[in-house]
Amino acid sequence: MNNDRPKLLICDFDGCLYPYPDNSEDVFKRAMIKTGHEISGGAWSQDTSIANILNSFNQHGIGFKDVAAAFNISMAEANLIHHRNTIFDLQRDERLINALQNIDRSRAIPMVLTQASRCHLDRHMPQIGIEYEIPRNLCVTADEHGFNRLKHNSDYPWQFAKWRAEQVTGLTFQDADIYVFEDTAKNLIRPHQMGWNTVYIHHDQPLDTLPVHIHTQESHVARVMRKFPQKNAPNAKHLTHPNALG
Repeated sequence: MNNDRPKLLICDFDGCLYPYPDNSEDVFKRAMIKTGHEISGGAWSQDTSIANILNSFNQHGIGFKDVAAAFNISMAEANLIHHRNTIFDLQRDERLINALQNIDRSRAIPMVLTQASRCHLDRHMPQIGIEYEIPRNLCVTADEHGFNRLKHNSDYPWQFAKWRAEQVTGLTFQDADIYVFEDTAKNLIRPHQMGWNTVYIHHDQPLDTLPVHIHTQESHVARVMRKFPQKNAPNAKHLTHPNALG
């Protein structure tokens, strides 16, 4: 790692900066039912909502895409409804907070790139305690990078995030100095192809074998953050230092 050049640390949010809670399947199921019912105006039953939204997610990577098209509302509106109905009960993460607070922001810039909405981040970032650790203008959501080009099938969201970071910070990031943190393995294919560094966050469920597009894996983002330049890190002692010999 070349510590003389600035590093850009692009983090996914859901399932990456925090592990999905144990009741996440129930949360998603309730959200699908409510989203399908609300957008369809009650035309879709519970079972129909679940089946159609799951099928949309498997086909497009976005669960509310088909229901938005079927009932002629915008993706932006469907996105708002979907995330309004997806509410997790998360816990404050002191390890992550400390790791973010200790990064030397003149040399390493953490940011969020997510396919969730801005309202989703606004609701859940405070729950894990990082709403003041990653600047709002360095949190890029699907509301901004769009719904047709997603992280697993396009370079666009990644390039958009890099562009945003460079415009906000005034820094220039080399490809070799960009690190991507994801809990979804397929989302790391594009960054790998772009020459960026990829880190799979597994939350204690590591992959037995790493595919070529995953360069390393770790249980928690904080463990990796500590490897980047830190604030107030002691300088290395040299033999010319008066206390170097003890």
